[in-house]
Amino acid sequence: MSETPAARQLQFAARLAMQGLARAPLTTMLTILTASLSFFAIVTAWTIAANLDMALLRFNEVVRVSVFLKPGASDARGKEIASQAARNALVREARYLPPADAAERFRRQFPDIGAALDQFPDPPLLPTVEAALKPGDTDLARVQAFAAGLQKLPEVDSVDYGKDVREALDRLSAAVYRIGGALALLAAVIGLFTVASVVRLSYARRAGEMHILSVFGATPVFLRIPYFFEGMFIGAASSVLALLAAAFGSSWVFSELAVIPESLYSGFGFSFLSWGAVLTFMLVASLVSGLIAMISVRPGAGSEWIE
Repeated sequence: MSETPAARQLQFAARLAMQGLARAPLTTMLTILTASLSFFAIVTAWTIAANLDMALLRFNEVVRVSVFLKPGASDARGKEIASQAARNALVREARYLPPADAAERFRRQFPDIGAALDQFPDPPLLPTVEAALKPGDTDLARVQAFAAGLQKLPEVDSVDYGKDVREALDRLSAAVYRIGGALALLAAVIGLFTVASVVRLSYARRAGEMHILSVFGATPVFLRIPYFFEGMFIGAASSVLALLAAAFGSSWVFSELAVIPESLYSGFGFSFLSWGAVLTFMLVASLVSGLIAMISVRPGAGSEWIE
């Protein structure tokens, strides 16, 4: 099957773009490195935000309302409070843990220090009622109201539902989105400005060639296409370099965080961006860089092309 005229024109424009990049290899490499630094800042902010979102989601899944009863509270009363908590619309299940069961669970969760409990003749832990919340029903205000109701019971010593951790995660997430979003926007502007500036230099170096093409009937739209391909190539190469650097950096950071005992962060886990996010970033970076490069040049005819 023979190629269509449009396909031949695109191939010719792509060759012109590659020739333009090859004429100034050092400039091209420096542009890719500069743009990749900007894209690296964007990927880093995105990775941090994605992990914070995952931490919040995971926290909502594992959060429990722990009701610590006063010393001397009977097992029967503890079971009644557990039954009362289980009837709340927020609660998936609730159970009563007498001091011995609470001590055994502590030993399993913290094996390094759990053995210290054996020094006491009686378990030093308070009887506890634990309520696991339903997924998706972890609105902080509703959980606070539920905990406040339990706190009013005369047998209850204190109630813990991870309020400080949840509020800290919310504040950190909001700060990352504000600061990271502003820095990512600034980095994007710097990176795209770099691409546009270099493409305009390429445009100036090839003014004579473009004038000849315009004399033979090339339209202004066609004359912009090589610069679109140049911008796409720079954007794609820069995004790949930025993603590789961010992936290796994230891998090192996550390996360092692996020394934290899982019991301290409830198995939240850490991860890099998904493949879908990586491919989306590469596609957007390439297309936007190409469009910015194409818009940055304004081909014309006649003396406008002659230096």
